[in-house]
Amino acid sequence: MNNLIFTGVTKENCSEFHRLMQQYAKELDEHQNRTTDIEMLRKWTNRIIERQSECGWHLNLCYSDGTVAGFLFGRIDISEDKGFTKAGLGCIVEFYVIPEFRGKGCGREMFLHLQAMFRKDGAKKIYLAADPVTGKPFWEAMGFIRTGEISSENGQAIYEKAIPDEFISFSVRELIDVETARKIAQAQWNDSEQYNGIVHFAFGGKIKTDCFNVIAQNETGDVVGRLFCLQNAENKRLWYYGDLFVVSEYRRRHIAQRMLEFAENVLFDKGCNTLRCYVEPENEASLAFQAKTGFTERPYQSFNELINDGQLMFEKELSTFNAAEAHGKIAAQYIAAIFGSNAEALHSRIIPCSEWCSLLSSDDPDEKHFLIRKGAVPCAYLKVNGLESGDETGWISMLAVAPTFQRKGAGIYAVQFAEEFLRSAGKSCVKIHTTEDNLPAGSLYEKCGYTRCDFAELHNSSKLTFMKQLL
Repeated sequence: MNNLIFTGVTKENCSEFHRLMQQYAKELDEHQNRTTDIEMLRKWTNRIIERQSECGWHLNLCYSDGTVAGFLFGRIDISEDKGFTKAGLGCIVEFYVIPEFRGKGCGREMFLHLQAMFRKDGAKKIYLAADPVTGKPFWEAMGFIRTGEISSENGQAIYEKAIPDEFISFSVRELIDVETARKIAQAQWNDSEQYNGIVHFAFGGKIKTDCFNVIAQNETGDVVGRLFCLQNAENKRLWYYGDLFVVSEYRRRHIAQRMLEFAENVLFDKGCNTLRCYVEPENEASLAFQAKTGFTERPYQSFNELINDGQLMFEKELSTFNAAEAHGKIAAQYIAAIFGSNAEALHSRIIPCSEWCSLLSSDDPDEKHFLIRKGAVPCAYLKVNGLESGDETGWISMLAVAPTFQRKGAGIYAVQFAEEFLRSAGKSCVKIHTTEDNLPAGSLYEKCGYTRCDFAELHNSSKLTFMKQLL
């Protein structure tokens, strides 16, 4: 459950807490075949309420969508306490989830909330005396282990659990719900009512180009950090990141760096090759962060409709594609699939894997075969030849990009890689054949700086030749 609200006991809700304590005591009495004295229970309840603001005391009512779901009460034991105590440990004294909310994750969220408060108190362990009917299975599921001790106050078994370092979760949100927007506004500006600004910015990003958020949350669901990414309107492979913040008490825990890493992983899948940000010149912490994470200052340029007057611009190139020489049966299988998905546009028959295996194993010194990959995943097939021709011209004799990766930068990377490879082989000119009706291929080559240099009629199309001189 992620819609729980925790609040202290006040004059307005103290009667509700008394009612829950009575309900809770009745259930325990049934489990242990006893009868709790009502007056004693009333005094104990009032004492908890009166002392809830003391250091190390934590009393909360838990609400789910406005309906009370239970309560929790814990305290840090001190040596002066009477009865069964463990000085310095967090003790879960009373803990109750009403039956309608059990089995829905409410109890777990309540426990994590109390554990987080104990952690802030500096406690390293939590202990409790477990009710053998409903308490024992729940607390064991939460990671508590029986110590072998027995409480001198109620005769119940004592269970303990070490408090782990706080777990921070990271999530990518393509769209923002109102509750999350409120949490972001509360964490970033201490005003949850400013959430409309976050929703509006996300709306504009999604309508005009693309955008997403990376959000860091603690164990209780509170937002402790956020980063926003926005796609450029003119260059779809250029993205911006901004609105990066981490709540002050969570800084120096590498949360900002981890959010940026999450963002880069998402951008990897979205075909981004350049990530940009803007920094105030006097913001030394941000300047140091950009240097640490691989950003380089570049001459200022604007980005969409963002206003960044006086800020410095930093960019980072994201390594999204790589090339590997193709050998063997596995590479042949990838090439067969990629080429087959483009066979119609290439005016070719479907070539079986066995023929690709033979071609790759021929070791023709005049040609090389490459798989263009995004990470480890093959996304294009590239073949260059003319390596043994003795003249200055090399050829991109085949380029096929899997449909899923088309218009995402794989083709541009393949052409640029081929140019570098042919330049290293001593070539000063690159030529490419394609057909006139293969408009995406022609557009790609022109975008990469190629010009038409030849035209020939074929039986079912027209063959174009593109050329580029390598500098």
